[in-house]
Amino acid sequence: MHLYIGEILKATNGKLLNEDGKSYLKEEINSITINSRDVKSKSLFVPLHGEKINSHQFIDHAFENGAVATLTDENIKNLNKEKIYIKVKDTKKALQDLAAFYRRRFEIKMVGITGSVGKTSTKEMVSLVLSSKFNVHKTAGNLNGQIGLPLTILELQRVNDLAVVEMGISEFSEMEKLADIVNPNFAIITNIGVTHIENLKSQENILKEKLNITKNFDKESILFINKDDKMLSKIKSGNKFKIVTFGIENDCDFKAEEVRFDENKTSFILKYKEEKELKEALITIPAIGIHNVYNALAGISLGINLGISILDIQKSILKYKSLDKRQCIFENVRVESTAKKIKINVIDDTYNANPDSMINAINVLNIYCNKKEGRKVAVLADMLELGEVSKELHLKLGEYAAKNEVDMLLTVGQEAKNIALGAKKINQYINAYSFENNLQAYEFLKGNLQDGDNVLFKGSRGMHIDEIVNKFLYR
Repeated sequence: MHLYIGEILKATNGKLLNEDGKSYLKEEINSITINSRDVKSKSLFVPLHGEKINSHQFIDHAFENGAVATLTDENIKNLNKEKIYIKVKDTKKALQDLAAFYRRRFEIKMVGITGSVGKTSTKEMVSLVLSSKFNVHKTAGNLNGQIGLPLTILELQRVNDLAVVEMGISEFSEMEKLADIVNPNFAIITNIGVTHIENLKSQENILKEKLNITKNFDKESILFINKDDKMLSKIKSGNKFKIVTFGIENDCDFKAEEVRFDENKTSFILKYKEEKELKEALITIPAIGIHNVYNALAGISLGINLGISILDIQKSILKYKSLDKRQCIFENVRVESTAKKIKINVIDDTYNANPDSMINAINVLNIYCNKKEGRKVAVLADMLELGEVSKELHLKLGEYAAKNEVDMLLTVGQEAKNIALGAKKINQYINAYSFENNLQAYEFLKGNLQDGDNVLFKGSRGMHIDEIVNKFLYR
């Protein structure tokens, strides 16, 4: 990164607080951070107002660590005369404005990915495919919101040909802000579920907000959508931009047929048109689950449209690896049971949870157990931010688990008690147990697991269900 203080002032509509301000205009900034501990040489520190911490208190610490400048939306009493202070109206808004300014230095194509479920895994699949031909910059982890996304954009480099960024929202008008920062040329919408419905009130509102990702589209832009999603299937092609569809169940531009699961991989026959000719190709993904088919289809459809050969795409997808805490499978995990030493298989899907991803996880447990002899055990915690429909959705999840013949069901948290109730509604004899916290669930598991059990762990991030997994894996 190469930004001058004068450019930062222009981008943020900021004002220098230093007495001899003009002498600093040519001072160069090579990195931007919101964490005073991560300061590098020639860094700009951006202090933010968090729910619990106001980072303005760390401005001096940032300078001690080597920062040369800081933004601030507060009055500073004692200025360090050797450092640069830029006063702005709001530091978060200034960070976004600076990212938008920086993005427009680059003429590279930008791919925005949004949806209720699967943004991060789709981003990884898409990036793999595009990397076979291009130098790709991508979102680190899931930095996809009003703070994380600007930081992702500010990491762009001249060597990049393309950028693939997640764009996550949880409130009204948020996508418009993100679209103005990224100005994407292509967009992928994975699905429309009920994540953040507590704030956005309805799926119709969620769809409307997600579609704002196309705010700055032109006739060269393309929106890629999952046509099997009932909400996305309502989108009609217009004159403003092109729509490309992918799916399994319905007619679409890129369709997966003959989907098969074998050990720890998924395969399907891809059917698509290229230069008006119908073509087929075998696609193999080194991970299980129908959701991974949709992720692959998103990457394939974009890759083909950007001129990547199907052979290169096939090779790229074979390199896919599940991300940490997202359906990672650990086999033959030793457990010190109260009765004896046993081994179990663990499916760690504890990164986060919502109704759609919970169903995906149970499906993965089913697929995995088709090749195993042990019981199907599901440890499921609260799904958060579901508002008034929370009880109903937890009950339905329990019904789904019972219909899929889960042998033992453990729930953690107040809302998750309804998962057990829903399961008992379908099968009154199901082994379903509810616990207040993770420690109680762990102690029960230690005493009741059997050799060869296949255990799925999943819950919303705020429930910290990974604490149980870590006790088994890293005791």
